[in-house]
Amino acid sequence: MILPETIIQIGSPELITRSNDVQDIASPMTRELVTHLQTLLAPNKLIGLSAVQLGIPQRIFIINVREPQPKGKDESVLRVFINPQILKESERKIEMYEGCGSILRNNLFGPVSRPDTVTIEAYNVNGQKFKLTANGILARVIQHEYDHLEGILFTEKVSDYKKLMDLEHYIEFARGNLAQKEAYTITILEEEFS
Repeated sequence: MILPETIIQIGSPELITRSNDVQDIASPMTRELVTHLQTLLAPNKLIGLSAVQLGIPQRIFIINVREPQPKGKDESVLRVFINPQILKESERKIEMYEGCGSILRNNLFGPVSRPDTVTIEAYNVNGQKFKLTANGILARVIQHEYDHLEGILFTEKVSDYKKLMDLEHYIEFARGNLAQKEAYTITILEEEFS
């Protein structure tokens, strides 16, 4: 299978269409797609990417964020979500700036209010079902990527369009903001496999 090397951009009709369930979760084609998504994260400076962002309308996304580890040495953890379902969201919401690889080459950021904690159920690349509860940046990226599978872009959820900014201003004014840094911290991470 020949897989696209570029991330499609806002305006592409694929980005506003709901993705289809993956029929053969543990297939070599699914594994190849997941591996390909992974190779596109770092060069595009992303922490999450969905198959639909490559124009492939399959319910798959991956996330690679720094997560707390038992001995206090946080490390990046690649997580694969196939046919995910969000089971529960907290009533408490947090506003944070978001960007997207499909929005002007990741150069547009805006404030989005989302539930602080989320529980999601999905399959990993080995076809094993799991349930994960998280908050902080992990919950944020899960919800952002899940929206992609539903055909929703973060620009539809921006709380104040007057606060949109480009990458340079985001780095200067928003990324270092104390509230933003605190919201990034992952304090809940429960995972169970079935």
